[in-house]
Amino acid sequence: MAYLNGTATRVVDDEFPGWVEVRFPEADGIERALVEKLPMLADDLTTASTYPAPVRIPCRVVKTEDDGAVAVVELEHGTTDRGDRNVFRVPAGAVITGP
Repeated sequence: MAYLNGTATRVVDDEFPGWVEVRFPEADGIERALVEKLPMLADDLTTASTYPAPVRIPCRVVKTEDDGAVAVVELEHGTTDRGDRNVFRVPAGAVITGP
């Protein structure tokens, strides 16, 4: 599984399961925002946690570009940004793999 590093910036809705705003930069420097359920992003965050907080957004690496400096990722589980996009060009260093 691959993950895109992001930052949970604030609680949007504290009703179960809890929804947070998450921000991450694209490779061109534009910051994107999405709203996602807390359980999709972190086991240890709650709506009472201190924000901003780092999170990992599940994704799939579609390809790499620019000699490996840029990764094109597709967000998993129906996650989209506010513009309904789920594919992004991000700095390759912002993508990690692991359990």
